[in-house]
Amino acid sequence: MRKKIAQYHSMKGGMLDNDYYVYDDGAIIHFYDRNQYPGNQNIEEEVSAEKVSDDIKKDLLASAKNEDKELVKEILKM
Repeated sequence: MRKKIAQYHSMKGGMLDNDYYVYDDGAIIHFYDRNQYPGNQNIEEEVSAEKVSDDIKKDLLASAKNEDKELVKEILKM
């Protein structure tokens, strides 16, 4: 079972989820809402490191435990 090793939480426009999770198997998951209408919320997709902004990468790295930081750097290509 994969383990979450870093996370970033944000709210776009004060209401819409814009979260990222990094897992020990190398997966980066973007969990977000496009808008407030049904069918456009709670969207989950795997993204590549290139699709994650540098600011979010820094926050993801900061959220990781010390023992996971090197792996997070590797996954995010930092």
